[in-house]
Amino acid sequence: SKAARQGRAKPNQEKRLRYGVIGIDANRGNTLWEKEFASNRDHILDGNHGENIQHPAIVGEIVYGPGFAFHLRDGKPYKGWQWEQSHKCGTISTSRNTAFSRFSAEKLTYSFDLETGRSAPLTTTSRPGCWINTIPAGGLVLIPEASAGCTCEYSNQTSMALVPR
Repeated sequence: SKAARQGRAKPNQEKRLRYGVIGIDANRGNTLWEKEFASNRDHILDGNHGENIQHPAIVGEIVYGPGFAFHLRDGKPYKGWQWEQSHKCGTISTSRNTAFSRFSAEKLTYSFDLETGRSAPLTTTSRPGCWINTIPAGGLVLIPEASAGCTCEYSNQTSMALVPR
């Protein structure tokens, strides 16, 4: 972290998983704003599976990351729904109105309404693999099978295409 590099980090803080988010003007290349903060998980970095692969997603003018949501133009906190880091290695994917994440202790994929924050599991018989494995596209939600070599437990190893009711 920047604080650790400059010798300002508190004891053990330099070992805590930290995130840096920077807003950059694409036309000029100059920095518009910059944020740095500790993970919303209360643990010290220990090399745990997936703790460092939580990628943010941008929807419209909002960037959603583990424990934060900011307005892209000015870096001000977004007051609406915020993603709370997925379980282990699962990360977030989004469509225009919905976020998808392996959020629960059961490691199931949930959908989150970005406006209201309401959530519901997509399926209770399977779960997506690591990385970005829930793909909203063309009105469908696609979950390709991604279990090869995975050590996590789940009941049904298959690809799925979920359609609206």
